[in-house]
Amino acid sequence: MVNKIRFYLDQIREILLIAEQAKHEAINAKHEAINAKLEATNARLEATRAKFEAAGAKNHVVALREFFQNDLKSSKVNIGQIQSQLNNQREFINDLSEVEFQVFSQWGDDGIIQFLISKIDFPNKTFIEFGVENYIESNTRFLLLNDNWTGYVIDGSSKNIDYIKSDIISWACELYAEVAFINAENINELLKKSNFDLEIGILSIDIDGNDYWIWKAINIINPIIVIIEYNSVFGKNTTWTVPYDPGFVREEKHSSILYFGASLKSLVILAEQKGYAFIG
Repeated sequence: MVNKIRFYLDQIREILLIAEQAKHEAINAKHEAINAKLEATNARLEATRAKFEAAGAKNHVVALREFFQNDLKSSKVNIGQIQSQLNNQREFINDLSEVEFQVFSQWGDDGIIQFLISKIDFPNKTFIEFGVENYIESNTRFLLLNDNWTGYVIDGSSKNIDYIKSDIISWACELYAEVAFINAENINELLKKSNFDLEIGILSIDIDGNDYWIWKAINIINPIIVIIEYNSVFGKNTTWTVPYDPGFVREEKHSSILYFGASLKSLVILAEQKGYAFIG
């Protein structure tokens, strides 16, 4: 009887061992299936990572550019706003250099513009600027951001205009951009596209070439302020301008790239002919 009980117990143990072994084998098989699935997932992740790494350099450059060129959150804009408020408290100045400061302008034009618009009444807060390249450096960018004027800019490069249209400033502010190579024959038709009233606030001209001739040809707008670049190489007392050439390109005219535009005196005379007073 005892031997028989022991026999049954041995059989039960053997059955239990077989069952336990089968259980472990099932678990191992399940783990192997899971591992195979993980390996396949990791392979897909690795392929995705490689794809993003291939484009990563470009993505990082774009992200950095958007961060640093987001002028809506720029500290230099904030500093310009403070300087503008301080300058505008001044009732009189002896020289425009006293109110100069630079945010986006090449020189101190940002400060001068801010001071002038604080002293003059503008029926239409509109501006037109041409020769702006990609509009990162310009005379009117700070005006657009700080004072919420409406602008129309022109440049001869489609790449520059595409850049402007993709710039955050184009959807955050009321800015219109047109690609065109400007000459005396087409300038008035181009200005019509702005749909601005006759009396605009500011006109800024800087095309490194036919500047004198382009301003002379303009007859469909009446800007309150005109900003135009002169060529200092020819002195302030000389009457001189490049002969008109509708296809003028500064870099192609002379290797020194100093042959362009007009002397200060020539532009002052033209300004007087158009009813303007030279202020500096």
